[in-house]
Amino acid sequence: MRSVLCASLVSAAEWQEITGEPAPSTPVTAHSYAERGLPWFDYYDSDAEDLPPSDNLAAVRPTGEWLTDEGHDPVLDQPLPVIQLGKSPVQDGKW
Repeated sequence: MRSVLCASLVSAAEWQEITGEPAPSTPVTAHSYAERGLPWFDYYDSDAEDLPPSDNLAAVRPTGEWLTDEGHDPVLDQPLPVIQLGKSPVQDGKW
């Protein structure tokens, strides 16, 4: 059996309507993690510096950069395969 996970961005008002609970406060802090027994890593801090780049990924180029090297889109000999995931589309509604 295949499971489908749907994610939605909702406002605080919509969150309360959907879950029946007040929306979580933001931003998440080291204190809120500690209260729940979760680890807090220093790179979560909003004022932290970026991590240094990895030497292993130094040769990776942005997608847009190498796509422009190829020129225009290649002509396809046959249509791309499409995999049907379900019989009915996802619809809005009361959850």
